[in-house]
Amino acid sequence: MIGSVRRYGLLLLALLTQTAPAATVSGRVYHDVNGNGRFDAADAPIRAVRITDGVVFAQTNRQGRYRIEVQADPTLADGGRATVAICRPGGYRMASAWFHHIDGIGPTDQADFRLIPEDQVMPFTFIHATDPHVPRGGPEKFIGFRKDVQALTAETAFCILTGDLVDLSDSHSLKRGLEQFAFLAEHTRDFPVDLYGLPGNHDILGVRDNDPNRDRTHPSHAYGAFTSIVGPLRWSFDYGPIHFVGLDFNHKKDGKWQWGIPAESLQWLEADLSRVRERRRIFLFVHAPADWAALEPVLAKYKVERIFHGHDHVERTYRRGDVEITSSGSVAEIFGDRDRTTGYRIVRVLEEGIDSFYRPTGSEHAVYFDYPRYNTKVKAGDVLLGAFYDPQGCIEQLTVSVGQRATTVPFRRGPVCCRFELPLEGLEAPTVDIVATITGSQGSWTFAWTYDVQQGP
Repeated sequence: MIGSVRRYGLLLLALLTQTAPAATVSGRVYHDVNGNGRFDAADAPIRAVRITDGVVFAQTNRQGRYRIEVQADPTLADGGRATVAICRPGGYRMASAWFHHIDGIGPTDQADFRLIPEDQVMPFTFIHATDPHVPRGGPEKFIGFRKDVQALTAETAFCILTGDLVDLSDSHSLKRGLEQFAFLAEHTRDFPVDLYGLPGNHDILGVRDNDPNRDRTHPSHAYGAFTSIVGPLRWSFDYGPIHFVGLDFNHKKDGKWQWGIPAESLQWLEADLSRVRERRRIFLFVHAPADWAALEPVLAKYKVERIFHGHDHVERTYRRGDVEITSSGSVAEIFGDRDRTTGYRIVRVLEEGIDSFYRPTGSEHAVYFDYPRYNTKVKAGDVLLGAFYDPQGCIEQLTVSVGQRATTVPFRRGPVCCRFELPLEGLEAPTVDIVATITGSQGSWTFAWTYDVQQGP
């Protein structure tokens, strides 16, 4: 769940009162059987649980105890708070925070993690959202997204945000950057479901601000604000038979911050995946799968099934090698994707593969085409592929018009959305309007686009 500091004043207080991090952190992982928030005779220690500082790993023994020698993360050299986090095992949910700031652990303190058993049966649903850039587009963008998640709480296991959580804090002034992080803190406080965040290129505060008078020693600088509010730069956990792992997306080269997964993050990823049980499926999350030449060997070695990312502000699914890759648009602003609007992805994890739907924020029902897209020329013989959102089963009829020809089209209900297809015929004109209309007891919803027609073979 996203961090512990929630409001602007508290954020500044936390950043300005950091202490030197402990060199060694120890604690216990246990099932808090009686729910009293402390380990006692009624509780059950949990062995073989991994703990990480984002650089190295430790593992709990039979008594549920761990001890980790904290290593310096080069990515935090310009600023940021080190953390120690649990790689939550499958079959449990958190009864405590899933990470601790190391500078908040006293020399005699224990950094414990409390768990509660949970049935994590297949299939299950999570939400992938990306690039909220708060408060870009107006505060209502992220507030509306949160309201949608609130309505989906009963069927949603958790939510993952893949970067650019705040607008442009990397180049904005300190004041504007902190205001953005304060908005993020306020509206992720008590989030409806477990929330995991990752940094994008705009989440490292002030590193691209050319103001010569900027205080680059300020505790919020670079990853100071992000790690205070959101938490670790990289993390992993299991849910049911799936291993979820998240990576950061900024590195320094020749003294300048640049886009791309840092080498220390890739090293951590390989160490993490090397400990994943055989046959466990692996989903990777990152702001963008850059540095493919360095990333791909790790993906292939450990048979990573799919990647979820953002950064490009488009909605698409594509493949590179054996990996299926999904970009989930943006909560704040879409780039170029003229037949999509701002939204997020609902993902249903199945026994094999997934089913997903990119839902526009605040849309009770939505309908669109997966093929053709806005930039596609169509030709006779193509098959229109579409989907619409109807969680309550209210839609009774789907009509698709191709030019002047209207057809009632059957549709099939899936785990997340309803899908339909229609062969395209009679495309003699240079352009064709294709209109899909869904109708039910609550009203009608329409999606329409004009496509260029490919002439000849």
